[in-house]
Amino acid sequence: MNAYAVTPLEVREYRRLMASRCIELKQPVTFIDERNGRSIHNSIHPVIDENNTVIYLAIFGFDITERIRSENEIKRLLEEKKLLLKEVHHRVKNNMMSISGLLTLKSESGVNAESAAVLKEMSVRVMTMMGIYDRLYRSEEYSHIHLREYLGDLLNEISRTFLAGDSVRIDHYIDDLYIRQNSVFSIGIIVNELVTNSLKYAFPSGQKGVINVDLKKTDNNEIRIVIHDNGIGLPGKDTASLKQGFGLDLVKIMIEQCGGSLSVSADNGTTFTIIIPLT
Repeated sequence: MNAYAVTPLEVREYRRLMASRCIELKQPVTFIDERNGRSIHNSIHPVIDENNTVIYLAIFGFDITERIRSENEIKRLLEEKKLLLKEVHHRVKNNMMSISGLLTLKSESGVNAESAAVLKEMSVRVMTMMGIYDRLYRSEEYSHIHLREYLGDLLNEISRTFLAGDSVRIDHYIDDLYIRQNSVFSIGIIVNELVTNSLKYAFPSGQKGVINVDLKKTDNNEIRIVIHDNGIGLPGKDTASLKQGFGLDLVKIMIEQCGGSLSVSADNGTTFTIIIPLT
């Protein structure tokens, strides 16, 4: 008794169909059949003579059962990992939301104006990070984030937190980039700190003005961020004249971690230009 005789009938019929297709197309065909709990990868190759006639078929079969089992196990583990990551992101997001809420409540609980301002800044910093985890939680992709949506929401949150009236407007144009979450985290911190810095110092005594946030991908595979306000400007022409503080130190650290650069112009207000290479 040969091996073909013990092959299940439905497998034999399917093989005949594949063999006929191979002869008709005069091209190799491949397929997988299941028999007795095993997975067999089959390939049928036509042997063609000088008259372009198929004279016989070369048939090969490989047992790939263990490979398929391993692939299925990897898929199962990946699904478990996704669920765990989703839960982690959800818990981190909720914890950050609680922290931000507590900071906001404290800022509104009768503390002096200077302390209230610091607490508001800290609340927005926390919200900046929380926004990333919120998107990771709601996404099927755990390594990249849509930058336009994230920064748009962040700038709206800054407006709600710091702008009581309509004296200052925040406009933005952001390329719809899909980039790694580590880069998004740094960019979010940078934009938050520089925009809130402009809100604090560029428009004293209720002066009206506009803050523009422009983010584009360059031809050199870099992200170019330009944050410009038409406020009172800097006393000097470079970063040496900036008011030093935790926010600016944080910006410099983020830019350095990204391998980027920062330049400042004091023409017609203040302009921050940040270049960050995409990796």
